Amino acid sequence: MQTVTRLQRRKALHHPFPKFEDPLAPLMLLTDYLVFRPVFNLFNHYDKVGESILGSTLNHKITIHHTDVDQNGFFFVQTRSHIISKQRGIIEGQIFDEKHRCILTYRQENFVQ
Repeated sequence: MQTVTRLQRRKALHHPFPKFEDPLAPLMLLTDYLVFRPVFNLFNHYDKVGESILGSTLNHKITIHHTDVDQNGFFFVQTRSHIISKQRGIIEGQIFDEKHRCILTYRQENFVQ
């Protein structure tokens, strides 16, 4: 007895780069990814590297200024840390595109432990 089964070729489940329908999605993800970088830079500057290893976002606000964005272009990210005390920080930043336009601004409060 022989059983014949037709197998359909499926597309690969994993792509080397994620595909986003919304060109602003990678930029919004980037604002959350970079939230702890200023805090860790300050800890490194003051030789407190081992004091903080965990963090969490408490509040996150994004204001979008332009929606016609080339998601494959280059971006300039500027961040500023205004307050870091009692394990909490407030980070503000902007993301600019190749045309020097401010695409979005963000403000995020975080908790570092």
